[in-house]
Amino acid sequence: MKTKTLFTVILAILAMGCVSAQNSRIVKKTINVGNFTSICASSGWDVIVKQGNRQSVSIEVSEEIAERAIVELKGSTLNISTKSTNRKFSWNDLRNGRNIIQKAYVTVTDLRELQTSGGVDIIFETPIKTGDFRVTMSGGSDMENLSLSCNSFKGTFSGGCDAKVRFSSAKNITVNASGGSDIELHDINAEKCDITVSGGCDAELSGKTRQLTLNASGGSDVSADELAAQFCDASFSGAADGKINVTENLDITVSGASDVICYGNPRDVKKSVHRSSTLKVKR
Repeated sequence: MKTKTLFTVILAILAMGCVSAQNSRIVKKTINVGNFTSICASSGWDVIVKQGNRQSVSIEVSEEIAERAIVELKGSTLNISTKSTNRKFSWNDLRNGRNIIQKAYVTVTDLRELQTSGGVDIIFETPIKTGDFRVTMSGGSDMENLSLSCNSFKGTFSGGCDAKVRFSSAKNITVNASGGSDIELHDINAEKCDITVSGGCDAELSGKTRQLTLNASGGSDVSADELAAQFCDASFSGAADGKINVTENLDITVSGASDVICYGNPRDVKKSVHRSSTLKVKR
């Protein structure tokens, strides 16, 4: 009976939340800011980004948080967040929490850096062309539809982030992913790729590179059989699994119940395979 009563209460709260969503008012604002080359977003915002000839920023937020929305320029960084409240929890938080709208529409002329935390979603509406590009994501943030042309790419992903990048050009690519993050890097055409994944991450890589340095650990899974590498230095440990594709030289260590398959028929293989681990080289 208690379980049934609790279930009824939850249904009632959800129903009130639906009504609240239907009646919620959206506040729209255009924000005047100076030049920026970096975006830093937090607090669960949806940030829609495109590259254009003129910079602009506008937001759409639920009326109840409009006064707490923060969009400001600090140096060359556009900061987007929501000021927290110091009041105690109420049932209205549970009822209305999923109905909050926080959207920022950003047009930037030159984007060099992106930082996100706290459940932010970044959606790119146009390809991005720039010089060196750096991404730092944490706390369940997502990045979608990034088509990138740059000199070098450096990405750090932690705390269950998801990121998808399609490269039209990048000479050097460096990625460090941890804490259950999932990354997809496609159409790579790079001189060097340095990929490190740990803590249950998934990485999917495709394209080609001259030099691949790959470190996978802690139950991570690497699918790089569609990334053709001439030379590869790889280490798999701690029940990490992977597929790689190497045509020239492979130097690899496999340990801690890890399993690796290498395609590409490499000419020279230097390997260290510990007990309980496997390496299969397809020739």
